[in-house]
Amino acid sequence: MNESKTINLESLHRFQINYLNVESALLGMRHVFPFKGATVTVSLPRLESVSDNPDEFCDAHRSSYREENGKSIILAANVNTIRVEVKGDKTITLPLEVLNRDPYSTELIPEADKTRLKDISARADQIAREAFEYWISIMRWRCNNHRIGRPLLHGPRVLWQNSLRDAESKRSVWSITGNIVITATREVTTTGWDQAQTSLQACEEVPVHILLLDDARENLSRGDYRRSIIDLAVACEVFMRTLVLRTIPEDLDKDMLAMIEEVSIHQYMKKYLPNLLTEDGQSDLKKLVSGHLNSLFELRNKIMHMAQNDRATRENCVRFIQATSTLFELEKAMTNPSTD
Repeated sequence: MNESKTINLESLHRFQINYLNVESALLGMRHVFPFKGATVTVSLPRLESVSDNPDEFCDAHRSSYREENGKSIILAANVNTIRVEVKGDKTITLPLEVLNRDPYSTELIPEADKTRLKDISARADQIAREAFEYWISIMRWRCNNHRIGRPLLHGPRVLWQNSLRDAESKRSVWSITGNIVITATREVTTTGWDQAQTSLQACEEVPVHILLLDDARENLSRGDYRRSIIDLAVACEVFMRTLVLRTIPEDLDKDMLAMIEEVSIHQYMKKYLPNLLTEDGQSDLKKLVSGHLNSLFELRNKIMHMAQNDRATRENCVRFIQATSTLFELEKAMTNPSTD
């Protein structure tokens, strides 16, 4: 009689990732956290899997190192693949011989169990993909690095040598070598990794204003200044409204609450938010409003309502990104900060 075994099922997934540069002490480390009724483990490649050759596709390759006694000591590595494990509460009883066979040899598995395994694997795959995206969002937030996990930045492909030429004879007078753009990413440290684990374990969601600021930074990197400015304006508005609205008493009349929610952002900047800040905070906000935020919201409105993009420039994006980051710091200057 064939023996059988009740198997506790878990799934293994591997995902490619861009712009994840970690200090060597983190290689082989894991984040374990609950996600949608399952336990998810996200693992970094081990030190021994790091390649010295940047042109070789591997789990990771070194990004910085030092020489010591004729040996290369890896200091940091660019991670290319992430391992994700999903462990739920699903079990299935199968013939014991299944564990000794190739996983694609399914002749020993009854048809009803095959159907169930397909359903479980589809659900596990969905959880893994969503958990991976959630993990990336937490890593960007807690490591203050919007680049983690983003698509690679590529400029237009050059098909031949570019040149300056005489407009009349069409003969070249100068070769255009072009600029080589290297996209770097901030190194993930042990501190950022540990802060990410704390947030993952607590099932925290990344604040919307942080997500929008990261999108603005990404759009700046890709030269989409119009979208960057729109993201920044919405990020600032969401942030200020959130700070004010979370101080509203829960028993406030619904009509009064609706009226406060519908007030223009300028009222939040000039009246509502200053009342919640310390003296220094009020002074800092006033400088931000007059120096940058009024200009940001004015430009956002022109882009969205009149399609005027002439001031959607790299310089303005850089300026507004700095102003937005400074605005977010004002949460520390609240007279009665949230304990959430």
